[in-house]
Amino acid sequence: MVEVLGRYSKLSDQGQRLDSILKLYDEPTQAPRSRTPRRVCRRLNKDEIADLVKAYAEGELLDQLVARFRVDPTTIETHVRAAGIPKRRHWVGPRQLEQAVKLYEGGRSVKFIADQLGVGATTVKRALSKAGVQLRRRRRPTVSAHGTDPCTRFPI
Repeated sequence: MVEVLGRYSKLSDQGQRLDSILKLYDEPTQAPRSRTPRRVCRRLNKDEIADLVKAYAEGELLDQLVARFRVDPTTIETHVRAAGIPKRRHWVGPRQLEQAVKLYEGGRSVKFIADQLGVGATTVKRALSKAGVQLRRRRRPTVSAHGTDPCTRFPI
């Protein structure tokens, strides 16, 4: 009995050590943020606005303009609209549609055609469908990158 009590009788310093460890975890490492970070607004001067509008009218992409002028896309759209330039629509024109139909019927993928025309794959699919082209089903890969059939790779 004395042997058992001896083991558990000197625990007073362990409580203090435990308190010091718990205090380390209770203290926040960073102060909590009370508000969202402030956005930096960059105002363009008249020359920059003229350059921006000219570049947009010449066909420069919105992402490129955002990086070049370091402004938000809505700022670009506001200046372009104020200059009277219509918003660009990504669509397939009659000549492009002829080319898309030839490429698609020649076996090219929708993605390839979209990259060639500079529009999205969904835009190409929609244009081909409206033109009455029967779209092919997407092909599933027969062998995955791991060399197994994707349907039997994870048996139930």
